[in-house]
Amino acid sequence: MGLFLLFLLFPAYANVERSGAVSVTVGENNSSYEAVPSGAELKFETPGPKKIIIESRRRMAGPAQRSRAASLEALGDGQLILTIKVPGTALANGSIGDALGGFPSKSDRSVVTVPPGGRVLTIRAPAGGPDFLIRVTDRQGNIIHPIESGLPSNKPPPPVAAAIPKPAPPPNAKPNVQSKTKPTSLSAAAGINAGIGVAGRGSRAVPHVAATARLPLHGDLISAGMAFGYHRIAVNESHTVAVPFGGYATQLVQYTTTVLPIEAHMGVHVPTGTFHAVATAGLTMSIATRNDDGDKVTNLALGPSIGTGVEFSAGPGIVRPMFEWSDGRTRFGNQNADGDQVRETLSVARISIQYLFPL
Repeated sequence: MGLFLLFLLFPAYANVERSGAVSVTVGENNSSYEAVPSGAELKFETPGPKKIIIESRRRMAGPAQRSRAASLEALGDGQLILTIKVPGTALANGSIGDALGGFPSKSDRSVVTVPPGGRVLTIRAPAGGPDFLIRVTDRQGNIIHPIESGLPSNKPPPPVAAAIPKPAPPPNAKPNVQSKTKPTSLSAAAGINAGIGVAGRGSRAVPHVAATARLPLHGDLISAGMAFGYHRIAVNESHTVAVPFGGYATQLVQYTTTVLPIEAHMGVHVPTGTFHAVATAGLTMSIATRNDDGDKVTNLALGPSIGTGVEFSAGPGIVRPMFEWSDGRTRFGNQNADGDQVRETLSVARISIQYLFPL
C-alpha cells in the first residue's frame, strides 16, 4: 500500500519547483535558472574529469538599463578557478518570472574543465553586488542542479511527505513585493569624440576632436551634455575681379581659422531594442582665431548646434555614431562692397564617433 501511494504522489513531487529555480524568458525562449542573490553561493556536485557550461545573467531593473560588467566567482573545491564577467546590458524583450521580476541581462557562457578528483563547483555572488541568475549544464545539455535544491541530479527524491505542493494563491492576489527605486539606465558618462566634416566656407575637409560628457536629468529619456572641441577651417580660393581701367586680375584668398567650440546641449534618448536613438540640441560658443598671412585676430562666436544618431554598448563603454552640425558667426574685419564689416560663418557639418565610459 505504501509503495502504491509513493507511486501516485511521486509525479506531484517531480513537478514542484525548486525554491531557487527561476523562469527566464528571452523572446520566445524560456529556460530555468538558479537565483544567486548578492552575497550568496550555490554548490554543485561535479565529479571530474568533465567539462561543464555555466550560463550567467544579471537581474536588471529596467529594459534599457546598462552598466559595467559584474563579477561572479567560480570555485572548484573551495579554490577560485574563474571570475566570470556578466554583461550589464538589459534585454528589453526578456522577463524574469519570480516575485522580484525585472529584466535579464545579456548572458555570459563560460566553460569550466573539472580535473580528475574534482568534486564540488561553487558559484558565489560577491556581497554588495547585483543578483545573478545561473544555469549549469554538462556538454550534452543536461541540467546540473545545486546540492541545496532538494533535487540533486544523482540522488533519489526525498520522502513523499516533504513533496506536498503549496496551495496556489488566489487568481487576483498580488505578490508581496517591497517597493524599490528604479535606478536610471541613462548613466553619467564621459569620453572622446572624433570625426570629420565639411565647413560652410572652407576649401578642405575639417577633422574634429573633442572631450564630451553627459549627465542624466530625467529617467532614461533626457540628459544634459557638454563638449570641448578643436578643429581648423582652411580657405584657399582665387577670384577673378575686373580692374577699373580695363582687364581682369586674379585675387588669392588664403587664411586659416582655428576654432575651439564649447558646446552645451540637451539630449533625448529613445530605446529601440539593441540600439538607442539619440537627438541633441544646444548652444555653441566658439573661440575663433583667424590667421591671415601672419595677422591674427581672435573673436567669440555664438550659434546653435544639433546632432542625431544612435548609441549601443561595446566593451566597457558606449559607442555613439552621430551626425552633428554647429554654427557660429563673428567678424574678422572683412568688408562687403559697401565697406561694412560682415559677419562670417564658422558652420561645420560632420560625422563623428563618440566612445563614452560610464562613471
